Amino acid sequence: MSENISGTPKPELQAKIAAANKRGQLLMSVWGASLLVTIAAWMLFNYDLQSTACYFRDNSLLRDIWPPNATALLQMPNLHYSEKDQCTFFGVRSITSLTLLVGFIILFAWTGKELRSFRIKKLPVIFPALLIGFAIFFMWLDKFDNYHGLHVSFGFHPNDSIDAVIIKSLLRIYFYYWLLFSWILSLILYFFPKPIPKSPSATNKGSLDFYGP
Repeated sequence: MSENISGTPKPELQAKIAAANKRGQLLMSVWGASLLVTIAAWMLFNYDLQSTACYFRDNSLLRDIWPPNATALLQMPNLHYSEKDQCTFFGVRSITSLTLLVGFIILFAWTGKELRSFRIKKLPVIFPALLIGFAIFFMWLDKFDNYHGLHVSFGFHPNDSIDAVIIKSLLRIYFYYWLLFSWILSLILYFFPKPIPKSPSATNKGSLDFYGP
C-alpha cells in the first residue's frame, strides 16, 4: 500500500518503463543512422557516384529492396527525369529501405531477450490493418499520375522535381517501417513465452548443497 500511496512504481513497472525507454532510444538511433546514410548517399549520387546509383536501378535484387521500385521502373521512361535523376531516385529509396531493415533486425536481436520478460494480454489489430492499407495504397497502387483531389501533395506527379519525389518516398518508407516495427514488437510481446523465473527455494537449496558437508 505504501508504494501506491507514495506514487513509487512497483519494481516490475519500473523495469517495463526502463525497457520501453531503452527501446525508444535504440529506435531513434536506428532512424537517425538510416537518415544520415540516406542523406550521404543522396549527396554522393548527385555528385560523384552516379554509376553506383544506376547499379541500384539496374540490379533487380537491389532495386526491389523497396518493392514499389518495380512499378516506378515501368513509368520512368515516359517521364521527364534524366538518367542521373532516375538512378538517384532508385538508389536513395533502396538504401533507405535497406538501412532500416538491417537496423531493425539488429534492434530486435539486441533486445529480444529483454522483450521476452514482458507480455501483453491482447494483440493489437490496428498495425496489420494499417500495414495492409499502406501496402495497397502506397505500394501496389502508388504511381505517377495527375491526380488533383484531396491530399494531392502526398502523391507522385509527373511534373514533380526529383528531389520532391525522393522526399515523398522517404516519408512513405519511414512510416512503413515504423508500422512494421510496431507490429513485430506486438507479436513478440504477445506470442513469445515468458521465461520461467527461478524460485528462491531452489536457489537456496543449491546454496545449501554447495556449502553443506
